[in-house]
Amino acid sequence: MKLTNEKYGDFTIAWLIVFSCFLTLSFILHWYDNFTILTPKNIDIETGYFVFAGTVGIVNAVIGWRLAKKRLLRVGTPPVVAALALFFVGLIFSFLAVLASGDFVQGMIYFPHSKTKSYQSVLKISRAYIMDGKNKSWIIQTMPDWTNIDISQEDYNYMLAHRRSDDKVNDTTDISSNGYFCANVTLEQAGSAIRVMHSGYEKLPKGSVTLCHMAHD
Repeated sequence: MKLTNEKYGDFTIAWLIVFSCFLTLSFILHWYDNFTILTPKNIDIETGYFVFAGTVGIVNAVIGWRLAKKRLLRVGTPPVVAALALFFVGLIFSFLAVLASGDFVQGMIYFPHSKTKSYQSVLKISRAYIMDGKNKSWIIQTMPDWTNIDISQEDYNYMLAHRRSDDKVNDTTDISSNGYFCANVTLEQAGSAIRVMHSGYEKLPKGSVTLCHMAHD
């Protein structure tokens, strides 16, 4: 189907181009997300993600309504249905896009190269769990600064084999740690901002998890 200005309007075509480019760029940046930010916790930025996604959804809904009114969509599609469908498409995909690129952008803001130092450290683990789905993942939660970090299956199996004696041994999908296990990590710091390297899009390197009394700081 060929898009023409006369048929669809300049704004609609421009919006589709910008929206497509934004989605593509965001998911490309996601491949370069190799860290997890510990501090600061940007509640305002995360709220901004929802506001941005909602705005995109609304614009999509308006376009869907207009296209349906002009009968440029599938024959018989009610404007309300078209608006709702495109609203949720815009909302979901734009939210996923800003999530995918958000850490990368924050990394550029909070961690300028000239002010960032790198060092080895240890993070205490509060718990570990398995997330089932199309891409199964093994995740730890840190303490006292909370965040989720993916680990290798081998490290999760290590935790299973060395779990505390008072932990619920019949449940293999959730491991309580509360500081019993630790993760050897590379941290980067710029002022009060701290991030865990090799832990964004990718998993922590195999062998990172150990018993805290064996961890090296």
